[in-house]
Amino acid sequence: MKSLRTLIPSLLLVTGALYAQPNVTAVLDGAALTANLAQGSVFVVKGTGLSTANEFFQATAPTYPASFHNVSIGLTATSGGAASALPIVYVYNLRA
Repeated sequence: MKSLRTLIPSLLLVTGALYAQPNVTAVLDGAALTANLAQGSVFVVKGTGLSTANEFFQATAPTYPASFHNVSIGLTATSGGAASALPIVYVYNLRA
């Protein structure tokens, strides 16, 4: 019984690490990788805990999905209101 008591907290710790909270570190222009974003442009969201994907996944053009491999992006106007879902071109989880 004692080994089960030590195993359960270990499993909870591993599960928590696998499903870490998203942390966005940068939103960059998709072409130049600068912080200058134009309306309607393609952009890249970088950070940690953004995806559980373990490889590169690309969506099929021309109808890119609003949710792809459990990842979705929404923008809300600074004045408030409902979030607008954005199409996703690819999902890639780079692990350092």
